[in-house]
Amino acid sequence: MSRTTEARRARFTPLAAALVAGLAGPVAAQQAAAPVVQATGAGGWNVTAEIYGWMPSINPELASGQDLEIDFSDILDSLQFTFMGAVKAEKGRWGLFADLVYLNIADSKSGSIRVGPFDLADSVSVKMKSWIVSLGASYNFAQTQSSTFDVVGGARYLSVETVVNANIGPLSRGIDETDTVWDGFIGLSGRTDLNDKWAISYYADIGAGGSDLTWQALAAINYQVSDRIGLNAGYRHIDWQFDDFGPLDQLYVTGPFVGLKISF
Repeated sequence: MSRTTEARRARFTPLAAALVAGLAGPVAAQQAAAPVVQATGAGGWNVTAEIYGWMPSINPELASGQDLEIDFSDILDSLQFTFMGAVKAEKGRWGLFADLVYLNIADSKSGSIRVGPFDLADSVSVKMKSWIVSLGASYNFAQTQSSTFDVVGGARYLSVETVVNANIGPLSRGIDETDTVWDGFIGLSGRTDLNDKWAISYYADIGAGGSDLTWQALAAINYQVSDRIGLNAGYRHIDWQFDDFGPLDQLYVTGPFVGLKISF
């Protein structure tokens, strides 16, 4: 994890709000919700690609002990560009998966902060680029006539590049920092077919490494439109607890998601 010395000492509530908004585009369900039917590609691999969207709320805890909450409309106001996608390849009992989220946001905020008995006007402009990448493998260890159960493991990468210009009363400060963290995780995923069109899926993992703790959980309902096209909708929660990651001690993002899956 790297950052400038000055950036690690600077903590502004508006900066934290913009930082968390960038993470939110973390956005959406990954490998747990596979479609009912998948096409078999070359070498016997079943490959599924997904484009998805997440409508989360975000609740970070600052190192100063303050809690913030940002809803989905605030995130949309700050968004300049985002890409979210996932791919999973399966062969026999084994699978490989990757999930990618890229956010590019710019925002400015103004208000006031209290220093002793005084209220000082403040303004902050923020530009931020954020990546969240999950890479892993799965193994199908049990199945019934209608259900399958997998164990999963892998690594999750989080990177946030932030440029901030802040004016607080008579003071002016600038921040230019990049924070990155890698975490390993293990977990379980499963799927239960309700009929030839509908299914439910579920996923949970937990891990640590660069952060003190990270975990996520999701549940989804899946509908198979055709042999190659599937739709899903559900709810996802992802959580980080940090020891030294910019101004944040904890971050969780939670909310509903929708996705379109294509098999080839």
